[in-house]
Order: sequence, then C-alpha cells, then structure tokens
Amino acid sequence: MSLFFKKPFTFWLEIPYIGGILLFFHALGILENRGGLVFLFLVFLVFLLFRITKSKIYYQIILVGIAILANGLLSFQFLQKSEEILFQWVFHEKYREPVEEFWTWEYDESKKIWKNPSLPLSFQPGEEFVFHNPKDLKSKDMTGSGGIMGIINPSSKDPGIYPYLRFFLITGYNRADFSEIKEEFQKILEHEERKGEMESITSLGDIEEPKHKFPGHFWRFYDRLRPRYGKAGFYLVRMGEGKVLIIDIREIYSEESPHSEEIQKVLDSLNFSGSFQ
Repeated sequence: MSLFFKKPFTFWLEIPYIGGILLFFHALGILENRGGLVFLFLVFLVFLLFRITKSKIYYQIILVGIAILANGLLSFQFLQKSEEILFQWVFHEKYREPVEEFWTWEYDESKKIWKNPSLPLSFQPGEEFVFHNPKDLKSKDMTGSGGIMGIINPSSKDPGIYPYLRFFLITGYNRADFSEIKEEFQKILEHEERKGEMESITSLGDIEEPKHKFPGHFWRFYDRLRPRYGKAGFYLVRMGEGKVLIIDIREIYSEESPHSEEIQKVLDSLNFSGSFQ
C-alpha cells in the first residue's frame, strides 16, 4: 500500500490491486448482492473521478478505505461462518442417526410425481417449483431439526430462495416433541435475526394443516434483505416406525390464506402411502 503514496499515479499497481479486491469481494459473495454492486460501483466511480482530476490524496484515501472495507468484511464473514458451523453442530449432534438410506428419490415423468419408497412419501412440486435432491445439495448439513431430505422452491440453481418447503427427517429413538421442535425453530429464527437477515419476529401461534391436519407453528418476520414481510414455520408429521418428518415452510406473508396457492398445492399432493396413486 505504501507504493501508492510514494508514486504519483501507477497503473501497473492500481489495476492488479483493484482486480484483486474485486475477486476478493466476489469470493465473499458481495457481488451477488445487488446492493453490494451498487455500493462498489459508486465507490469506484468516485475513485475514477479523483483519478482523472489527479486529486492524489483523495484517490489514495479511497484505495486505503477499500482495503479497510475488505478486511472488515473478511473478519465479519469469518465470525459469521464460525457461528454458523457451531450452530449447525449443536443441532446435528442431537440427531446423529444417518438418513442417507432414505435419499433414494424416484421421478415419475408421466405423473410428474417425486416418490421415496423408503419412507414412503410422494408429492407433486407443480409447474412453479423444482425439487432439489439432497444428494445434489452442496451442503448436506443445512440447519434444521433432523437430516435434510430435500427442498422444493422456484429456483433450479439456488435452493435457499423462498418460497420453499424443506423436508427434514428424524429417525431412531430421538424424541420429537412438538414443543421442543417449536423451541428449536424459534432459535433458528433468532439466529437469522442476529445475522441481520430478519427482524420483528412475531409468533402466529399453532396452526393445523388444512387437509392432512398436521400440527404446526408459524411466525411472521420482516425480511431485511428483501424489504417485505415473510412467514416461516413447520408442520410435524409422525410417520410411524420411529420416523418423524418436519416440513419447514417459508413464504411471503399474507393475511388472506394460511399459505400461498403454490405451497398449498404441494401440501395437498403429499401422499404417505406406498401406492403413490
């Protein structure tokens, strides 16, 4: 950095420096966020202005400021990832039974049905949604009570975008008490609130699924990343033989109906028999 202060204007130093910073921001995921792109565009626009007018002291201050920003983002990312890993480890230590044996999903092209004979379970994601098989997910240790069994959402590339339904399976002799699952789900939401992703979390109370009568609980929250109110919660399905399915749902909040039409279609299509009709 001292070279920028010793020499007046040096393209051979500036270009690799700025290029390296952009690659660094890309690795942190800053460039995937539209707000981050706008912010960096404005910063480099001001930098270019001072560079053209040869205002050396100001453009050097901006270069130093970018380096400080990169260092702060790296520290924040490290702390956030460390907390995320610890948080997931605490949850998954409680549900250690492997669920890989239930990862065999089959797709019936003619009926457009996904089915899992090992559970048994089948559903239709509909034209609006895509099913993400747990075998294809980058991270198998997604935060939730139990082992991840699959995700249904509108994006074929990003399984984290909501509205979504996520399936978690608890097997063996683990206790799957409704109140305990509700408490754990509350902790997950509070964890996201500490990360700055949401605020104003309000319980909507216990809710029974309209068709299958599953017990569930939902919360309303304000999404800070997408300025709108969202709804998050779960249904608990006891499947027998020591298996309990947690249906984790997140969608845009609406006072008009329990769920959006797309989410409700998937819930209505759920079939827990072995016939898959």
